[in-house]
Amino acid sequence: LLNLRKRISHIRVFDPACGSGNFLVIAYKEMRAIEAEINKRRSEPDRASDIPLTNFRGIELRDFPAEIARLALVIAEYQCDVLYRGLRLALAELLPLRNENWITCGNALRLDWLRICPPTGTSVKLHGDDLFGSPLDQAEIDFENEGGET
Repeated sequence: LLNLRKRISHIRVFDPACGSGNFLVIAYKEMRAIEAEINKRRSEPDRASDIPLTNFRGIELRDFPAEIARLALVIAEYQCDVLYRGLRLALAELLPLRNENWITCGNALRLDWLRICPPTGTSVKLHGDDLFGSPLDQAEIDFENEGGET
C-alpha cells in the first residue's frame, strides 16, 4: 500500500486542451479516492494528501476557462479534504491560496509541452477508449505502458 500511495503521488496528468478542467478534476478526485482508501486501510484517515495539484497540468487557449480550470482544481482539493479528512482539517489548509499556476494559457499547437509538463521518468498512457468503456487489447496497452511502441 505504501508503494502504491507513493506511486500515485508522482503521477502527472496532462490535458493539452483542458477547457474548464473537467478531465483534470475527475482525474484528481479519482486519485484522491484511491489514496483515501489506502489511508483508511492503514488507519491513517487524517493523513494529508501526498498528491499535489501541481501534478495536474493543462493548456487552454482562452484566459477565462484557464482560470476556471485552476479554480476548479482548488475546489476539488477542498472537497476531497472535507470528504476524506473532515471540515476542520480542510478549512485549516484551504487558505491562503497558493500562487502556483499549473494551467497554462496559450495555443497548445505552439507551446513546448515538455516545458509545461516535464517528464517524471514514469509514464502511463491513457487511451481514449478507456474513457468510454471499450478497452483496447490489454496486451497492447501493457506493452505501450512498459515503453514499447506500436
